[in-house]
Amino acid sequence: HEGAIRKVSLELLAQARILGEASGDPVLAAVLGKNAADIANLAGQYGADKVFLAEDDKLADYTTGAYTSVLAALVRKEEPKAVLLGNTAIGKDLAPRLAQRLGVGMASDCTGMEADAADFLRFTRPIYGGKAFAQLTLTASPVLATIRPNTFPSGNPDAGRAFEVVSVDAAIDPKDLRAIVKEVALAAS
Repeated sequence: HEGAIRKVSLELLAQARILGEASGDPVLAAVLGKNAADIANLAGQYGADKVFLAEDDKLADYTTGAYTSVLAALVRKEEPKAVLLGNTAIGKDLAPRLAQRLGVGMASDCTGMEADAADFLRFTRPIYGGKAFAQLTLTASPVLATIRPNTFPSGNPDAGRAFEVVSVDAAIDPKDLRAIVKEVALAAS
């Protein structure tokens, strides 16, 4: 977001690293944008074994169609067990569209995540205005969830950590470019 990695992304990488070490699965990260190589390297330092870097002028500013197009193609190709997004304005917009495109369900606004005995991910999410909590276990693959910021610690970067950055083609279907960002104007508060 605005040329920097969001803290919630670092939190998700750290938690994915913990779950990946327990299950033996690699941690994959996707970085979409323009001139985002530094962010891809940071994702590797925070826990990703492989970082997929999609750079394109059309990805410079977030648009639902372009990001959904690139991520859906990447998820279909790599077949991860889970896709985790921050429960931010972008994550809340992108996750349901990605779930629809992939034909899977999703858990939103989760405040907890753990692997159960069968190696499925179990999510905790508040319901009834936070007065109760629901436990969700998603079994369709890939599992798709948005996680509330400040749920997990972000860990620390390891500059000596071995990881791979793979450039991927940001083949965006023209029909997915229904909205084009001309300008981002920040309102002063």
